[in-house]
Amino acid sequence: MAKEKMVLDRSVLESSSYMSLSDKAARLYVHLNLDADGMGAVRTTIPRMLTKTDERHLQELIDAGFLYELEGLEESVCLIVHWFAVNKLDRSKMHPGDYDLLIVERYGFDDASRRVYVPWDEPGCIDVRTVLKPDD
Repeated sequence: MAKEKMVLDRSVLESSSYMSLSDKAARLYVHLNLDADGMGAVRTTIPRMLTKTDERHLQELIDAGFLYELEGLEESVCLIVHWFAVNKLDRSKMHPGDYDLLIVERYGFDDASRRVYVPWDEPGCIDVRTVLKPDD
């Protein structure tokens, strides 16, 4: 987990997209960030229970471009789109997450410096493994 270094960036929280979210979806986004692993993947069950939110609030975050749903899993797991754009994590101290392989197979970064997740079929997608070095 990366909880000790998690950051909620002002550029995300003050964006028009975030400010357009319902109060419950916005609260859920904060709790999802708190529970995310080092790659930005998060099981959604506990954050949804803590915030008393449901599937429509999660879908609101997906529709607004804050999350990708990791489909084909037995439980609800999402990927936080801006995770590496706002978190500068010490990769050498991070433990492998349960979904790391799935993430690098399905997603890359839009740009090596911005590091926002995009699906692999997005033009110009950059391999996550080439950007995230052990000392990053």
